[in-house]
Amino acid sequence: MPLVRMVVLTLSESPRCAGVLGGSAASGRGGADLLAAIASGVAEGSIALGDDARAPQGSRSGPGGVRGQAGLGLAPQRTGSRDPFSSPANVFRASDGYLYIHGGTDALFPRLCAALGRPDLAADARFRDVAGRMTAVEDLEAAVSAWTGARTIAEASEALAGAGIPFGPVADVADAVASPQIAAREMLVEIEHPTLGPLIVGGLAVKLSATPGAVRKAPPTVGEDNDRIYGTVLGFSPAEIAELRAAGVI
Repeated sequence: MPLVRMVVLTLSESPRCAGVLGGSAASGRGGADLLAAIASGVAEGSIALGDDARAPQGSRSGPGGVRGQAGLGLAPQRTGSRDPFSSPANVFRASDGYLYIHGGTDALFPRLCAALGRPDLAADARFRDVAGRMTAVEDLEAAVSAWTGARTIAEASEALAGAGIPFGPVADVADAVASPQIAAREMLVEIEHPTLGPLIVGGLAVKLSATPGAVRKAPPTVGEDNDRIYGTVLGFSPAEIAELRAAGVI
């Protein structure tokens, strides 16, 4: 089974990583902040108020961004889907599509070489550590590309999974929409719209055991909730609402 799932949101000839890793890191840190606030409330008897912002989250997301510039003077560069800190780790073309493969760490690289049938790369002193491999990124990626290009996604996936290498077939939007995982998690649900008929809308990303939530109705039509809002919430009488409607205010 793939250890990495990658969705490409571009229509270019060569796919590009959509930046999911950074978003996942920021989301995880935001969740940790929320759990910390809840834990603090349990201990102190009250819930702490939180002040969160996306820019500070980005500043904590790794040495390639704000922290790298501030602490090391390293301005981030365009790298496409290539990992800027280890190699080989990039998107590679197979005979029938693309895969993202990450074999750039010291632990993964020998296993990747074995899967490629290239023990000579693992034995090469130039590639014994990350620093050495980063000086020969193009050569290493060419070796991986030669191997993937001669195989289908299924064939490459079987070999990589057997070697314990993080990888994943690159999915386009159509693949993502048809994903069994999307269906299993009800991330796209069908509802009935009063004027548009059947409509596909996004489901709930967060699944809670006690209060799971659900998409209960279609997006409202213009003015659909006027009577409830103006009458029940704001206290307008039916005559006042009718007057507003006649004047074109609502």
